[in-house]
Amino acid sequence: MRLARVSGITQTLLSFADYIKHKKGEKIELLGVDVVGSQIDKARCNEDLGEHCKLITKAVEHPLLGDLLKELNSIKDVEKAYKPIIDSYAQTIEEQKPNVIIVNGTYYFPWCLLLAAKRYSIPIIVHYHGSITKETEGWPENARKIFRDMERQFDDKNFQYIFPSELTQQSVEEFFGHKIKNSIVLPSPIPEHFFEQKKASVSKRVIGAVSRWTKIKNPAFLRKLAHYNKRFKNSKYQLRVVTDLHKDSKLRENLSDVITFKKPVKNEDLASFYSKLGIIISPSHFETYGNVPQEALASGTPALVSKNMGVAETFEKVGLKSWVVDFSSVVDVYSKIEDVYGSAVTTETRDNLKELCGSESVYKKFNSLIKQSVS
Repeated sequence: MRLARVSGITQTLLSFADYIKHKKGEKIELLGVDVVGSQIDKARCNEDLGEHCKLITKAVEHPLLGDLLKELNSIKDVEKAYKPIIDSYAQTIEEQKPNVIIVNGTYYFPWCLLLAAKRYSIPIIVHYHGSITKETEGWPENARKIFRDMERQFDDKNFQYIFPSELTQQSVEEFFGHKIKNSIVLPSPIPEHFFEQKKASVSKRVIGAVSRWTKIKNPAFLRKLAHYNKRFKNSKYQLRVVTDLHKDSKLRENLSDVITFKKPVKNEDLASFYSKLGIIISPSHFETYGNVPQEALASGTPALVSKNMGVAETFEKVGLKSWVVDFSSVVDVYSKIEDVYGSAVTTETRDNLKELCGSESVYKKFNSLIKQSVS
């Protein structure tokens, strides 16, 4: 599997590494392979993640996919361009001889790992964290065709699949054009430190959001909400957004008077951030799951989520169906924020959430699936 410490899409496996580290009696060794583009990063090689976990970093010079797609016309061209990465993964598989290979996500690095893994008779688990087809719908048609062809290569009756939600499985089955039998639905895990967070007293009226600034995450709604909020005398709320939008971007500069931007923080620091908010909103057009709102709940902060997010299923299971909303109308959502803002997340809700999505519960099932795959 690929395991990049700075990648949000691999946060699940990083916390799985932590689970293994503290779980006595488990006979699992977790190996991550991180491909970087510079020899400078080679110092990260063989990074220690605990007694049973190891990260191997390999420096392989490679172009960015966005640059490649300006020149290439087919998935075969992309495969040829990334052959050094694919071969590097294959070399590691040869050397380490894993019992099972977990492909984490559908972007081009996981795709390269997938192509390398297909060379061997080793069980493959595809863990869906995002659909590259869905997340690139705003790209030019030629690029979208390549992305579709890339994701179709994740379709194989011999693979075992993990989906974070029924919404994701249904979406992928629609894309593949058939039902998927070898699959389980396993929600994203919530690390223990979120449940341990004490809810802070909130002096200012603050709405929060944590999201990449990309079209599918619906940042346009955050802009509309911020401008609508400014209509009210002294602005009723302050809007704080943790995002990857570059600090020098013109868009960020133009929004600075209506949105307070925060740079991304470590996962362990998010609990404190959530606890200081009156509410979190997640307006994504589509998201296979969505960790942010459930982490906010675990930290004691209410959240509104889009009905097009997998995590909406979790909200319904813990009795918060009314917090699943349609983000098409800023006025309606603003009214909903007024109703929900500062609401208590009960101990019962947090306990139910922990039972459903706590790391211990999720990784027990994840661990069982791995053992089944190699038996």
